[in-house]
Amino acid sequence: DNTSTCTATVNVEPSELDVLLDDVSGDQGQVVTIPITVNDFIEITSLQFTTEILDVSVGRFIDATINNLDGADINIINDGTVSFQFNAPGSIPVSRTNGSTIAFLDIELTGTTGEMSDVIFTDSELSREWSSDCDNNPDANMGFNETNGSITVDMSPDMFTMGGTVRNHHDM
Repeated sequence: DNTSTCTATVNVEPSELDVLLDDVSGDQGQVVTIPITVNDFIEITSLQFTTEILDVSVGRFIDATINNLDGADINIINDGTVSFQFNAPGSIPVSRTNGSTIAFLDIELTGTTGEMSDVIFTDSELSREWSSDCDNNPDANMGFNETNGSITVDMSPDMFTMGGTVRNHHDM
């Protein structure tokens, strides 16, 4: 009888979480919305980060809301800073499909035509970190892949397009 027994151990590393902000634009005075979306949001038990508008003369946060993620909290710290924190209710890991929106950032565009500002992830209020309980093997304080966004002011409210040329109505 040529029988033998082998034992193999396979360690599965969780995928790297992606958190993304969009590039948006609108007219001066308009409110635009940047969705916060995720990829590889698998068996997540916690997530936290801060987002900032780098040039608050271009836009300011006026509202921030959670989208379909129990246990999450989002707060406007000031015109240019928002903090996001999620802890899975009952420590039961949560998963979302790729491209899911977990929050919305409403920004009033206050700059002038052509101005742009980056909207970025920072560690100013809450450090960028997440944890996963993938296969009951908790990994804590892991960084995540991030895609920063931007806001751009397209046109001032006292301007309009005529024949493909932007003119100030005071010049007419």
